[in-house]
Amino acid sequence: FVIIVIIFTFRNVGLAVLLILVIQGSIWLNFSVPYFTGGDVFFLSYLIVGAIQMGANIDYAIVVSNRYITMREKKHGKRESVTAAINGALPTLLTSGSILACSGMLIGYLTAEASTSAIGIAIGRGTLISLVLVVFVLPQILLLGDKFITKTSFNKKTRFRVPPRFKDDFGAMGYKHGNTSD
Repeated sequence: FVIIVIIFTFRNVGLAVLLILVIQGSIWLNFSVPYFTGGDVFFLSYLIVGAIQMGANIDYAIVVSNRYITMREKKHGKRESVTAAINGALPTLLTSGSILACSGMLIGYLTAEASTSAIGIAIGRGTLISLVLVVFVLPQILLLGDKFITKTSFNKKTRFRVPPRFKDDFGAMGYKHGNTSD
């Protein structure tokens, strides 16, 4: 569902795929840690953390990619656009990400309930992993995938509008009431 929203928001299939790839990769990395350390993962924890991590951390990728696309539309180079996107987004990413990561870790280490603790730690760890991927990996993906992003873009001038129903509506649209020459 998230990919559909991103496709229609950015009007770009390639960018949506790349963003989901980065965030889904961070979720997979997050849940590979308990596997390799021999820890347990509650199924409900996986669902909750996956949803929170996807919802909160896709925002980080959107902030960077939106700045990148804006710079590219202004005819800046790829490297210049990526640099400007990261420089502009980094304060927002660090503020939001550190709050979520610290909150998750605090919940994880301060609660005695095992499932709640696992959720908190996984949210904190997942947010840190997402931040690392968005700050260091996403810019490289944007650079390498620039042609793919450009080729899979929709026409931004396509608008869906409802034609006027009443004669008075034509006046609001700039038409003359008695003009039948069109």
